Amino acid sequence: MTTSRMAYRLEPLDPANPYLMEIAASLHADAFIHVPDSVWTRDAFTKLMLGGGTIGWLALQDNDPLGILLVRTVLDEAEILTIGVARSAQKKGVASYLMHEGLKVLRSLGIQQVFLEVRRSNLAAQALYRSIHFEEISTRPNYYQNSDGSSEDALIFRLNYC
Repeated sequence: MTTSRMAYRLEPLDPANPYLMEIAASLHADAFIHVPDSVWTRDAFTKLMLGGGTIGWLALQDNDPLGILLVRTVLDEAEILTIGVARSAQKKGVASYLMHEGLKVLRSLGIQQVFLEVRRSNLAAQALYRSIHFEEISTRPNYYQNSDGSSEDALIFRLNYC
């Protein structure tokens, strides 16, 4: 499959549509196959989306789902809960597309700050976040628990619009 950034489109996630929630869960499972304890189920996605203040999108190309972005908003702040790209579509600009398009929507909603956390070992994600002007502001020591019993720090990033 060839991927062209220009051919992607954003599809809002609708928690009333179980098919979309299943796609979200499948994409998440594929993207996070290396950390199986981090995978979210269809029910988890539905519960998050119905909890209020949570919005999400799929990145599609020719109706094929390639990635997911889920964000929680509170007043003028947002937290990126998860972003994941199918392994077959990684390193093709899908995560960048999701971030840029999602951030445009958040800005249009009056969001002033966006937060996220990322594993210390996820250097590719950190590079993406820094490229769109997120700044590392803090560390949560031993935040992520790995399946082998070890733990890993979470780095906290923030993007300020003001």
